[in-house]
Amino acid sequence: WWVLPRHGAVGAAVVTLATQSFVAVVQAVLAQRWLGISKGDPAWGRLLLLAGVLAGVALLLRQGLGVEMLAGLSLLSLTGLGLAWWLRLIDPRQLLRFVGAAN
Repeated sequence: WWVLPRHGAVGAAVVTLATQSFVAVVQAVLAQRWLGISKGDPAWGRLLLLAGVLAGVALLLRQGLGVEMLAGLSLLSLTGLGLAWWLRLIDPRQLLRFVGAAN
């Protein structure tokens, strides 16, 4: 309530970042508890690496290179899928089975 009038769009962006970060942490804790993912699982580090790289790529595409929104989202999606595969966070065979099951 005091952030927007005082800091405008930048304040809104900071509040959104803080809120989404909190939600992400809560989701990670719940996933750990409900899915039985151990705290020492190396997937946590790979997930953080994926998130950090994608945030950097998104910033580079939009701010650094001035790529249009639709093209940037397409490139970001392909980068995310490729990086998730490279980090062994997804299995292409499972992904294809999932897509095939949806049809």
